[in-house]
Amino acid sequence: MIRKIFFSISFFLFILLGIWHIVIPTELLYNMTKTYFKSKGLKLECEGLHKGIFYNFTVEQVKIQKEKNVLFLCQQFSTHLDFFPLFKLDISLPFNGYIKKGKFDGVFTFNLLQKNSSLWILFLNIEIEDLPFLHLAKLKGKGIVQGKAEIINSKGSVTFKVSKAKLSLEASSIFFPLSFFHTIQGLIEFSPDIIRILSLTAEGQEIYAKLKGEIVNNKAHLNLEMQTASALSRPYFALLKKYEIMPGYYKIPFDGILTMP
Repeated sequence: MIRKIFFSISFFLFILLGIWHIVIPTELLYNMTKTYFKSKGLKLECEGLHKGIFYNFTVEQVKIQKEKNVLFLCQQFSTHLDFFPLFKLDISLPFNGYIKKGKFDGVFTFNLLQKNSSLWILFLNIEIEDLPFLHLAKLKGKGIVQGKAEIINSKGSVTFKVSKAKLSLEASSIFFPLSFFHTIQGLIEFSPDIIRILSLTAEGQEIYAKLKGEIVNNKAHLNLEMQTASALSRPYFALLKKYEIMPGYYKIPFDGILTMP
């Protein structure tokens, strides 16, 4: 009886290995993944794609582009198929990789019947300058970011913290002095047409700021509050005199179309 069970399991594993190595060649796997990204309006490029022994693969470098703009670039990306969720008709792909010295881990799940998808990702000690999509939003400078993001179908949220920040927001219609702050953290929810800033706080030397509101179809409805030391004197605050509620405290509304891409 034990021998029969052993041979049955061995035969099943042999079939699975045969499907992985013969029916699903590396080129087919790559083309299927590229087609998926293309359906989302994105271009995927992989260098050094290697299949592992049992439903896993690694990629030396992954690049994701939209038109000619690079959105994401990582190294030493690896993933594998988790078999247990298959009993619920879920394809689950845990993954991890590196962005220079920073690291990320996550799980992508897709339900074959309901066609639902979810993505969960945790990122640690990633340099701001190594995230190309932030450059497209005109965010320049340095800082170390960590946090987590969750996306279910087309809706999601992200929680993050930026430390050792030296940032500037170029060509923006939001008058926010990022260069004053060394620590920034926030909680943001998003859907295809709406970005909700539930909490975004920034701290600097003798200055604190809080931004809340939402952006709907590129039209912003935001409120910025800033508290500074009464003795703090910078040319920037002379421009905000009409928003000063009391000495050192400012409340600045912003309603308008964003000029950021």
